[in-house]
Amino acid sequence: MAEKNLFGVKRFFQTSIIYFIGGVMSKIVSFLLLPLYTTYLSPAQFGQYDLAYTFINLIVPIAFFQIWDGAFRFSFDKDKDKDKYYVISNAIMVFAFGIILYLPAIYAVSDYFKFEYLWAIIVYGIIIGLQSLTTFSARIFLNNKLFVASGMVNAFVAAIINVILILVFHFDILSIYIAAICGGICQILLITFRLSIPRYFSFSDLDKKLCWKMLQFSMPLCFATISYWLLAGFTKLGITNKLGMAANGLYAITTKFSTAILLLVNVFQFSWNELAYIISNDDSRVAKYELSADFFIKSILFGTVAVCVFIKWIFPYFVGPEYSQAYYLIPITIMGVSFNTISDFFGTFFMMEKKTHYILYTTLIAAAVNCLCCYRAIDYFGIDGALYVLSGAFLILMLIRMCVVSSKFGMKINLTGLLCMAYIPVIFVCYSIDSVIFDSCAIIAIMFCYILSIRKYLQIFFKTKK
Repeated sequence: MAEKNLFGVKRFFQTSIIYFIGGVMSKIVSFLLLPLYTTYLSPAQFGQYDLAYTFINLIVPIAFFQIWDGAFRFSFDKDKDKDKYYVISNAIMVFAFGIILYLPAIYAVSDYFKFEYLWAIIVYGIIIGLQSLTTFSARIFLNNKLFVASGMVNAFVAAIINVILILVFHFDILSIYIAAICGGICQILLITFRLSIPRYFSFSDLDKKLCWKMLQFSMPLCFATISYWLLAGFTKLGITNKLGMAANGLYAITTKFSTAILLLVNVFQFSWNELAYIISNDDSRVAKYELSADFFIKSILFGTVAVCVFIKWIFPYFVGPEYSQAYYLIPITIMGVSFNTISDFFGTFFMMEKKTHYILYTTLIAAAVNCLCCYRAIDYFGIDGALYVLSGAFLILMLIRMCVVSSKFGMKINLTGLLCMAYIPVIFVCYSIDSVIFDSCAIIAIMFCYILSIRKYLQIFFKTKK
């Protein structure tokens, strides 16, 4: 049984490497655009784009019922490829119906906030939905290389178009929309035709019973999306209403830097999702979950410290002078991102067990905390107050989900992983002391402690597969 558990975790690590290679490339390409944005776009312009993007990410999952999650989960109950295509076909038909709900919703929000380039926002939202559906289709067939390659194509196409539109044609934020749309279309087409989805799609495959089951699985996730928006999205709305669009632009830049943490998260999250669904009927799955969770928590918390110090070094070279105030927002922003990513990790466990209502309940509690405290914190402490409240809400969300997983499903949480949170204050010390030597020593010490804490997982990875 022990060898079987090790094999599952080893697959987790091997899959992570594939995602890491592709993720690093696409994130680096996106990250290198920051100097372009912060030099040629004002904080107010970038703040408007970020707010519009926030509402797109609220409306798209709800209007399209987050059907890609349902398709992904139910496809793992199927053994044959033709049955997996059957699930995808039904998901496509549900998605098509969702356009009827999406169009009036996105129009109403755009009209209320007077967003520029309504047509681009509408198209962008549909592309994001299709990207989710097609990328999940690639993962349904465990075609990780296609998933990663398509993401890289998306990133490179978007970057090239962005550079041309801003530097040559002097576009404003419209360039970001157009570039993202073009990159997304390339990714969608690559996956669609590589998997031959049109060949296997048929309206005669409509299965109302299957659609209903997927909707029952996905609907709590849709409501959880609303609840989640009351965390990150509500904070952006509060900053914009209280402090203006330029302040939201500063916050938006700090979230761009958090992509370094999200890179680690996406690598492990995709691998974890795949492993969790594959072993959902495995008698030893709880033991594998415990090992994966411990590794994930330690990697994120240690990685948070290292990434924050690295960002401190490169910040002046990537951000224009108008955005310099964002420097002091980075530690608390990335800390909140880290707590949120760990809570998302445990949210996957609920999805695997088809208990998505727990995702909704736990998110509602954290959202209530954020909504009650956000505006008051902004009044007293400005944008810093909003971000501290948001990070606190994410911490609450993480701890609640850990407790639910432990009490309801019998999964043991390794407390040594949580003790790694003790290293987080190092971030704030590094940002208060302007010393490369101190920063370097801090990173070396943190990495040494990290390697020491995961030594048994390294042994698993290098163990020869039986």
